[in-house]
Amino acid sequence: MTAREQDRFWRKVRRTDTCWLWVGATTKSGYGVFVREDGVHTTAHRVSLEHRDGPLAAHEDAAHRCDVKPCVRPDHLFRATRQENMDDMIRKGRSRRGDHHQTAKIGVADVRAIRRRHAAGVASKVLAVEYGITPRSIRKVARGVRWGWVGGAA
Repeated sequence: MTAREQDRFWRKVRRTDTCWLWVGATTKSGYGVFVREDGVHTTAHRVSLEHRDGPLAAHEDAAHRCDVKPCVRPDHLFRATRQENMDDMIRKGRSRRGDHHQTAKIGVADVRAIRRRHAAGVASKVLAVEYGITPRSIRKVARGVRWGWVGGAA
């Protein structure tokens, strides 16, 4: 990140005694959004963590220890795989649907059951009716195209 980009980034941060809050643009879910000089949109907390620790891999998330979505304080952030981040969310009770992701129709346990039952020969159409998603989505879950971060046979 260039010095100019860093300056632009930190001007959009309000430091408190606890969290450093992003006061720029946010996503619908409340995470800060930063537009890099190359025009790439990314989350502000990811930019902050990368500034401290270096680039994150595509499969890595910048996760919050404090669970405050607009927080960009580097020591409140840590590297996590998508699986680790989702497990952290569930463990802390931040998911609105227990073991489900906030906008998902199925959860981790469902994904594992779908994969197991699909591999055993249960038709996609049958599973689709049971889980309230399309047969195409069932096949994508079964192959690991969707919910690929969930362990288990794909």
